[in-house]
Amino acid sequence: AEEFKSANTLVLKAIERFPNKIFGVCYINPRYPKESIYELDRCIAQGPMVGIKLWVAVKASNLSIIAPIARKAIELDVPILQHAWYKTTGNMNDESTPSDVAILAHEFPDLRIQMAHLYGAGFRGIADISQYPNIYVDTGGGEPEAGILEYAVKELGPDRIVFGSD
Repeated sequence: AEEFKSANTLVLKAIERFPNKIFGVCYINPRYPKESIYELDRCIAQGPMVGIKLWVAVKASNLSIIAPIARKAIELDVPILQHAWYKTTGNMNDESTPSDVAILAHEFPDLRIQMAHLYGAGFRGIADISQYPNIYVDTGGGEPEAGILEYAVKELGPDRIVFGSD
């Protein structure tokens, strides 16, 4: 918990130094529920951050752990950035796949989710999330593969794609 608190403090200082130029997201680890909710209050409810970034410590479908954070995000009206991919080498135990993100979106239709790594999700990942309008994808963090962005635009629409680098 001290690691994410320290990281958030650095971002808060950068925002303070460059207001209206830096927009931070509050970094938390769901394995520390009390500390995470405190950070959300410190960084978003009372501070200038505009979203939540979850550490890859819990699958998005692990609702018993993620639900309090999802409810808090809805209350604060901010999105959650959730990493998700289908690794060719296989995901680690607590890494989310797009199908995990779809479970979260289904359970919390008012929650806005930015699913990171379009190219890691691939065609299968786009199919997993296509029916959930509360899931957006970003283009960061992977080698572009021919046709995936075009497929995402066709299946999700351009308003559900966020350009980004990672």
